[in-house]
Amino acid sequence: MKRTFLVLVMIFLVHNEKIAAETRQQGLTLRATFVTSDQKLTNEKAYKIDPSEANPHRQRWMLQKNVDLIGLKPVKKGEKYTVTATEVVAVTKLYVRGSGPWYRDFAEFSCAKNPDDWFATEEGSAQAGRAGATIWEEILDIGRTRLPFLFSRILVDTPDAAVTVGKYTFSIWLKAMEAEWAVKGQNKARIAEWQHYFESAQSVGLCKRTKTKQKAVKKQDKTVDWGSMIEPSKKEGFNKLLARAPARRWDGIYSVRLSINVGGVVLNGQFMIDSGAKVSAISPNFLKNQGINPTIIEVAGVPPQRVVWSGGSGVGKRVGVTSASLSGFKLPYREFLLLETELFYPPDYSSTCCDGVLGTDFLRLYAVEFEPTTPPAIKVWDRDTFSLSEDSNIWVEVSSNPKGHLISDCDMVSKTGKQISYARWDSGSEMAVDVHIPWQKLARAGKEPWNFRCGSKMISEDVPITFPDPLTEDQSSHFRSKVPGLNVGMALLGRGNFAFDLSNGRLWLRKDALKLPIYVNTTGLELEYVMNEDNDRELRVTSIEPKSRAQVLAKEGLRKGALITAIDSKPAEEMDLWDVEQRLAGAYGKNLTIIWKTKTGLKAAPLKVVATE
Repeated sequence: MKRTFLVLVMIFLVHNEKIAAETRQQGLTLRATFVTSDQKLTNEKAYKIDPSEANPHRQRWMLQKNVDLIGLKPVKKGEKYTVTATEVVAVTKLYVRGSGPWYRDFAEFSCAKNPDDWFATEEGSAQAGRAGATIWEEILDIGRTRLPFLFSRILVDTPDAAVTVGKYTFSIWLKAMEAEWAVKGQNKARIAEWQHYFESAQSVGLCKRTKTKQKAVKKQDKTVDWGSMIEPSKKEGFNKLLARAPARRWDGIYSVRLSINVGGVVLNGQFMIDSGAKVSAISPNFLKNQGINPTIIEVAGVPPQRVVWSGGSGVGKRVGVTSASLSGFKLPYREFLLLETELFYPPDYSSTCCDGVLGTDFLRLYAVEFEPTTPPAIKVWDRDTFSLSEDSNIWVEVSSNPKGHLISDCDMVSKTGKQISYARWDSGSEMAVDVHIPWQKLARAGKEPWNFRCGSKMISEDVPITFPDPLTEDQSSHFRSKVPGLNVGMALLGRGNFAFDLSNGRLWLRKDALKLPIYVNTTGLELEYVMNEDNDRELRVTSIEPKSRAQVLAKEGLRKGALITAIDSKPAEEMDLWDVEQRLAGAYGKNLTIIWKTKTGLKAAPLKVVATE
């Protein structure tokens, strides 16, 4: 009995030693090297290090992270093949900006316990970078223990297939490590940097009168402008045009035609350009209508992602495409988020939009210029050389907040001194300025006009403001945020040419467009498109406001329900409701001719659409 027990113990120990040996054989070591570059960080270098970085122009330090897998080889496992590897090698290089406006004198340190955005020193940034490198190494060291398990799940028929799947598995793992770094790494490094400032300040007695100090710095903080911290714009005149795409406008919002290749099948769809969307998306209905089953092209191993866009919000899986091109220019797209994006429908519009959305992931790749020409167009410029003349253009610093929204330090200011600060730029909104819900009570009090400015730059005067309904906005809506307090859309942005140059931290606006009005129909004539019995769109009168300029038409016999056939020489069936409203607002002249159908034929009458100044 005792002998049997000893044998069983020996078998158990041998078995466990075998498992331990296999684990050691499969285990991956981490060999990490850290160096500091003599080359200083610039906007261009920041973009080259990480094109996905949301705010390269705001980075005072960055890590160039190179990670390789060593010793990947196939191993036979029964009738199948799996893979093993021996080592993860990481080389991390720190780049720090040289002296410049992005650094402050140490005497300006606020002694606050929580970090602010604007204070840093060159030595402190280097300290943050070193802390960041340590955190990145810790993330890799913990993460490497997961790789053997991931590799063990690979079971394929051939050694070559095993190696291919192993490389793909490693790339997915590395993306997960980068995602963890994006969430934890930079924040932890900033906290370590701030602690360094705090300890240094205390050691020299800088924080003895903390409250007085914080009050003084807080007052100064309001004068600090990120636009003054970023590098000068490039010399204008060397812009390289990559593509010019005809566009269509829906409520003033731009859409372009995109060609998508899915496994040899070319799909042509209308994609809205939406700076309110963090990622580009494609409609599952669009794919199904073209004979493509979305589930077949789903990207394996990638969890569903939530996205907020101007049409709402949703959760979608990623789907893979072979290629995507805009007016013959090939975009580096291989994946889209699967999300229902149909937004504009007949009868107000002659067709339906949209088959997809191009979000800020598209806007970050290039400098993208919006042209309100006839017909409108989108220009895609090489971001490496892009700049505009500051004689005829101005630029506003724009950055991405943690939620992925594009924001600027811009204010709505009333003549009585009321102020609502920080603006979210939204090329997917047709409005001029939406006031976020926490500020609506302040904005509704009084009827004085509001001006919109960015620093000392006046962007628009007498801005018409609108108020999203608190009852229809869910808790995740960006309209519920207090900072930013404003949502700026195409009625203000689209008065003239403008360009997103996000990798360089700029939104460009035409100076001559800043003086243009924001077009609003004030004639008192309200029109809408309806479907008749033959399922054709018709433009009908819904109301004529008493004592309005449209009363001259009422005197000529125009009544509610009348069929409008044309405005000036433009037939009603060739327009959308936005085109109609733009004409009634004066975008095409101060006087129009309205033509409508009567029992005896057509009748025409003039209408003054802009009040006499």
